[in-house]
Amino acid sequence: IHPRLRHPSGAWGIAMDDAPHEPASRSTTCSNTVHYRYAPSKVYPLTKRLHFTTHESDSVTADLIESHRDLYFCSSSIAEMYIPFCLDFGPNNVTSVLAFCKYLRDVETHPSLGARPIIYYAMTCEIHITNSVFLLCCYL
Repeated sequence: IHPRLRHPSGAWGIAMDDAPHEPASRSTTCSNTVHYRYAPSKVYPLTKRLHFTTHESDSVTADLIESHRDLYFCSSSIAEMYIPFCLDFGPNNVTSVLAFCKYLRDVETHPSLGARPIIYYAMTCEIHITNSVFLLCCYL
């Protein structure tokens, strides 16, 4: 894993502020699995190169991009686009899913990025986080 993303404890992913995040509970079905509470600004590894985080504002994003030039931060408005059927808010339109997957594949394979770690971010908003996680899972 990239050194900037390794926490001093050896854990995968870091909180950008390096604040500790305690386990929420231990799984009863698998004794080796620990579930952690979601923490805004923490970087969650998805693959060796692709990671996910959330930012509270555009200024936070700009500051992180400026201070972590060895990482590539990207986002997409696809997670925010959806015409709800009723009370839902998910991007369950297959066209949106395919567009997101193509976008992220294009980012990962862009020759100018080389092997730089990719940090996909969403704004700290319940709907955007949920949609982004859904789309990232579809991509994986």
